[in-house]
Amino acid sequence: MKVRTGYSYIHLKSSRRQVIIGIGVTRTSGSPSKPTWWFLAVNHDPATELSLVTTDADGKSLDKAAFKAANAQLGDQFEVFDTAAAYRDQVATTVYGFDGGQVLSKLAYAYRLLASPILTAGNAKFTPIIEALKNAQEGIDPQTISRIADSQREVNYTNGLLARLARVNKRLAKLKKDIFWGNLNYLDQLALKDYSATQQRLTTAETKLDEAHRIIEDCEQQLVTVQRGLQDALENLNALREQQAVQKTIKAQRQQLQDMIANLNQRLATYQAQLQQIDETRQRVKSCQQQIEQVDAQQATLKTETLSPLRAKLDQYSANLSELREVMTAIDLDELVSQLRHYVRQQKDYHKQYQGLVKQIEQGSQDVQIVTKMKGQMDQAIDQHAQGPLSGRLRDALHQDNHQIHDDGASEMDQRVKQIIAQRDQLVAAHPDLAALLKMPDLLAELTSLQRQLQQVVTKLADLTQQRAQLQQQQAALDTQIAQIQALMEPDFDSQKIEQEIKTSQQQFDELVIDPQLDQKVDTATRKQHSYEQTRRDLEMKKSEQQGVLTSAKGDIEAYQDRLAALTTRINENLATLQPYMPAGEALTDVDETLAFVQQHHAIVKDNEYADLSDKISKGIHRNGDDGVDHYAVDTLFDERGHGAEASQMRQQRSLREHDMIVVAFDINHALELMATDQQHVQQKLTQLEQGNDVAQSTYIAAAVDRIDKQYKLIDQYNAMLSQGTQRAESIKLKIRLTPTEVSDVVIAEARNAFRTCLISFEHHNQIS
Repeated sequence: MKVRTGYSYIHLKSSRRQVIIGIGVTRTSGSPSKPTWWFLAVNHDPATELSLVTTDADGKSLDKAAFKAANAQLGDQFEVFDTAAAYRDQVATTVYGFDGGQVLSKLAYAYRLLASPILTAGNAKFTPIIEALKNAQEGIDPQTISRIADSQREVNYTNGLLARLARVNKRLAKLKKDIFWGNLNYLDQLALKDYSATQQRLTTAETKLDEAHRIIEDCEQQLVTVQRGLQDALENLNALREQQAVQKTIKAQRQQLQDMIANLNQRLATYQAQLQQIDETRQRVKSCQQQIEQVDAQQATLKTETLSPLRAKLDQYSANLSELREVMTAIDLDELVSQLRHYVRQQKDYHKQYQGLVKQIEQGSQDVQIVTKMKGQMDQAIDQHAQGPLSGRLRDALHQDNHQIHDDGASEMDQRVKQIIAQRDQLVAAHPDLAALLKMPDLLAELTSLQRQLQQVVTKLADLTQQRAQLQQQQAALDTQIAQIQALMEPDFDSQKIEQEIKTSQQQFDELVIDPQLDQKVDTATRKQHSYEQTRRDLEMKKSEQQGVLTSAKGDIEAYQDRLAALTTRINENLATLQPYMPAGEALTDVDETLAFVQQHHAIVKDNEYADLSDKISKGIHRNGDDGVDHYAVDTLFDERGHGAEASQMRQQRSLREHDMIVVAFDINHALELMATDQQHVQQKLTQLEQGNDVAQSTYIAAAVDRIDKQYKLIDQYNAMLSQGTQRAESIKLKIRLTPTEVSDVVIAEARNAFRTCLISFEHHNQIS
């Protein structure tokens, strides 16, 4: 697939500005896409050259993106448009000063219309007239035109030569610039960065050396102070340890006295506690005895004031109650209470049985009376219901049956009542105290109350007896405890003597004074000694480490200094090689200046790759375009200008390596001087040629004015001829008129005046109306 890109543009220049307008297109075979772009460049300084880059180093046309990048240095004065409308609007307003692109489009359309054959074409009758008008415009003398053409051709050639010289001069300047910056880029990569890094490492090593010297001096001074402090700490520790040994003996003596005092205090405390315990126990024995006496008094009072009156009253009642009298014969109070409680319970049961029998007897008597009453009522009922002559015998039989039945029932009931009465009498006979108690209804309740009171008294006496027994047991236990304590007490114990021994031992103990902080002081002194020793070891280790750093830094410094010396020699050699290529006003003679310069122009140095330098030099001297020709080849122009030696050097060896730098084989500054001199000479020749060309142009203009005057005269003759034969009304009347399109009629009149000496230069176009 074949791709081709091309550009077409016009360079317009006035006394106030320069303008380039043009178009770029890319066409690809077999592709419907037709990329097209338009561009506009405006420079308001006519003295500064305005040029565009449309090809690369190989002479190939740039695509749109590369074209924009290659001309980006023009800045805001360079614009690229994607549409014709945007391009037309910008050109109309910026270049021609119109309000918009529509005005410019209308003007272009008018030009095309005027140049079209529409206005000049007609039918066959007008063709001879048009041909006559064409033939009437007599040409200018060919020799005059030839002289003007030769003069103009010479001027054009000289202008072209001057342009080639300027372009070659620009190539040489760019070549010089590329050699300088490309080699500086390589020198930066090769040695300058290494030099800067080595210089920085040297500074770091020197700083480390100074710092190591300072640290070693500080360590030595601190070691003197620490050694002195360590000696003082050892002396203090030894003194404290001697005191500690003495105090250890004192502590043993104090411990013995302390143990003795504790033993004596323990014996005295034990003896006193035993005495106090015996005293307390005796008090408890005394308390028990008092409680026993109180219990005895309570028992005596209870027997005298309560028990005796109760027995007397019971004895009084027993005089008429034989069964009670037998109960009262019991000697033991508990047995008496038990028998009396049994007696009262029995009497209550007898009394209850008696009352039940009495109630049965009364109920039986009432039943007999009811049966007798029922018998009479039955007789009345029989008499009432059994009336009439036939009922006499039946009535008598019913009465007889009634009497027989009820009498038998009453007799049976009466017999049952008699049996119950017999049981009642038998009960009274068997228990003589029942008859007396029945006669005295309140006596049984009184006996019950006395029985309960006696029960309470006996219970209280039993409780007091049990309490007295417990007190007696407690008293006996306390007596035993007193005997045991007395058995444990030291015999012949003298408390006053013991107290005196304690006092004497305490005085001896108080005289044996110790320092309670001595162990802590020894520990503190020991830690202080260890701290001094550790500090001394740390300082000695630190000093040893810094001595190692010192030795290493010295070696590094020597190595860095040797490296810097070698780099300085290498850089200076290459700087000497680059002297002819340095920019104007710059004289890089030493490393520091070069480093500062590279740092200042870091972006330019970085953008000029050393790897492309040989190719740049070769193409800068001679590079062929798509047509296989380099119209601005430096070696060719030098050869044409008679500088064969330089041209030969350029052709034999485009570039060579000097030290580490890639340079050209010829003296580039001398070549620039030759080009400047040639430019001056060609410019002088061009001035002379232009002056001669002006004379030729004046001659040509005079001839053109003469031909115009003759043309006007011939038109008058044609109009006279056309006016003949127009007497008939149906005739076509024609008239030819010449109208100047870009000058006024006054200018034409002045040009035709044979007595005027000033000729006006203009371009004339005829229009037939």
